Amino acid sequence: MRKFGFASLTVAMMAAGLQGGPAAAAMYQFIPMGSNPTGLPVQVQIEFAGSALPSSGSKFDNDIGGIVSFLFRVGSFEADLADLLAVQADCANPGSATCGGSQLDYAFAPDKGSIRFNNTSSDFEFGYNGGLAVGAFSTDFLGPAECRDGGECDFRGLWTEVGEPIAALFLIGGIAFAGLARRRPA
Repeated sequence: MRKFGFASLTVAMMAAGLQGGPAAAAMYQFIPMGSNPTGLPVQVQIEFAGSALPSSGSKFDNDIGGIVSFLFRVGSFEADLADLLAVQADCANPGSATCGGSQLDYAFAPDKGSIRFNNTSSDFEFGYNGGLAVGAFSTDFLGPAECRDGGECDFRGLWTEVGEPIAALFLIGGIAFAGLARRRPA
């Protein structure tokens, strides 16, 4: 009969946990490859729920299903999931004076998607398909000077999944611990 040490069981349990159970959320990010102006500081991240189906909608919906978090940042301008939901909440009010000037249209899935957003002072669009991504941004106030007052900045790059750092750390730690446990004399 073979005896399994604590380290071997730990690694086996972690590997089983990584393969089974409910699907974990998946984070995707934009990796810039070029922009106009050159060096435009762009950050886009979307975290999808583990069992998320493609989600699409507009400013007249009351939820962005399947999205755990969203971030679009260019310089000092930032829009996150709360900002998108605020546009929807504003447009749910029939007497809203600002809903007519805002825009929110989206279709999200991990491998293909797009969003168009305008909160009356800043607007952006971003799309990705098959690992490639493109976008544009313009603003009245916040953000790089080249993108203000009628100027439009554009960018292109890659759309890629971000690895799960916690799971990777546990796996690496378990493997290292297993290696140390095997070196000890019996």
